[in-house]
Amino acid sequence: MAGHTESPTASPRILAVTGGKGGVGKTSVALNLALVLARQGNRVLLLDGDTDLANVTIMLGQYPSQTLEHVLSGECTLEEAIFEAPFGLHILPGASGVERCMGIAPSDRLSIFRGLASLEKRYDYILIDTAAGLQANVMHMIASASLACVVVTPDPTSLTDAFSLLKVLKRRGYRRTPSILINMARGASQAQSIFQRFYAASQRHLDISPHYLGAIWRDETLRHAVATQRPVATLAESDPSCRQFRVLADMVKVRFAQI
Repeated sequence: MAGHTESPTASPRILAVTGGKGGVGKTSVALNLALVLARQGNRVLLLDGDTDLANVTIMLGQYPSQTLEHVLSGECTLEEAIFEAPFGLHILPGASGVERCMGIAPSDRLSIFRGLASLEKRYDYILIDTAAGLQANVMHMIASASLACVVVTPDPTSLTDAFSLLKVLKRRGYRRTPSILINMARGASQAQSIFQRFYAASQRHLDISPHYLGAIWRDETLRHAVATQRPVATLAESDPSCRQFRVLADMVKVRFAQI
């Protein structure tokens, strides 16, 4: 992209979007946030790290011929598997339902991270949409990012699962402060009370004081966007659903500036 001056030492801001369980809208958050950041003129790479349910590309209605699966099998390089989405967003598609990717071997994981490290300098932001759950490769992805955004919904099980995730991270020596995003909230007061509950439990039992990153409201447009494979971040900037992700992008920038 023209118009970007790049200092050789500039390192990208790496954000892992994660959640204790599936169904919390993690991929939708990661994709819309990545699109908004790209729309603002940043160079952004979105890595679909969900190796057993790669749905970033499905949400865009794009079906790339080369994915992480082909990178792992040596059929193409990491660079060749990247494809361009709207606003010049680069996406590295995950491998969907492929056995060897389900539990990526440490050596494979290392080669992927090495490959990513060589591409890093080209980007302002790298977003990782992690798999749901507590597998080792999810932990590694979170550990490799400078900021973790844990997506939680009003569903009580999503709170318990997010809590378990923090517990496992802490046990593995994770020292950073995780950020919490409340997704599918019915309004500001509900989002705040969910966060307060989660914050209190994390402080009491884990001695972790999570940071509040904000909330995304439950809305019809977002649901429709998944069905029509047209993410809300591609709608008019004045659209309320799109605006929510612009606010989130601002919150993320502030958070990176604080770290």
